Amino acid sequence: MENPSEETLHEQRRTLWITYLLYLLLFTAPIGFVISLINTRKFKKLTESEVAALPQAVTTLRSHHEWLARTFIASVVVGMMGFGSLYYGIGYVLWGGVGLWWIYRIARGIVSLIGTRPMPVWI
Repeated sequence: MENPSEETLHEQRRTLWITYLLYLLLFTAPIGFVISLINTRKFKKLTESEVAALPQAVTTLRSHHEWLARTFIASVVVGMMGFGSLYYGIGYVLWGGVGLWWIYRIARGIVSLIGTRPMPVWI
């Protein structure tokens, strides 16, 4: 992927909207996770190969894909911890917490995407 054109950036933005929709539907989140991983790798290669400064749009799109991938991974890990501790009753609390956190992450990502702002680096 060379220096992206406006059409490519628009297409990537559309892909990002579809990915957020897949995450909202929850049961299709693994598909969204794969899309995010592929695009994160593509943008990472682009940023490493480019000597000139990349457009802000590319780094913004990359940050959104990384945000979504981290959301999925952390949710799966906490969900497994919750499953493992269901016997003690803590699992339900963990599942409820990760559910609220999931909704927050997706809502914050959509609001930032509408405003074309990058996502923060922290998980």
